[in-house]
Amino acid sequence: MLVCADPFCRFWEQVPWDFQWRQGLIAHELIAVAESVQAAQPDDVVVIEVGSSSSALHRMVGSVVVNLARHSPLPVTIVP
Repeated sequence: MLVCADPFCRFWEQVPWDFQWRQGLIAHELIAVAESVQAAQPDDVVVIEVGSSSSALHRMVGSVVVNLARHSPLPVTIVP
C-alpha cells in the first residue's frame, strides 16, 4: 500500500477517478469521456490533461495532443 504524508498527496486521494476501457481514436474517446463527465456533473470543471509528445514529427504532423488541442470543446492542459 502506497502512503503519502504530504498534505498535497492526501488532497489527491480524495479526488474521484474512473477507468474505462474504450476502442477508437484516442483523442475522440478522451473528448467523449470528458463530455459525458461534464454532462453528468455540470457544476464541476472538467479538464483533459495529457503529456506532450517528444517527437518533432508528432508536433508537426499531428498526435493525440495536437488533435485534443485543436478539437476539444473542453479545456486541455498539455504537460511538457
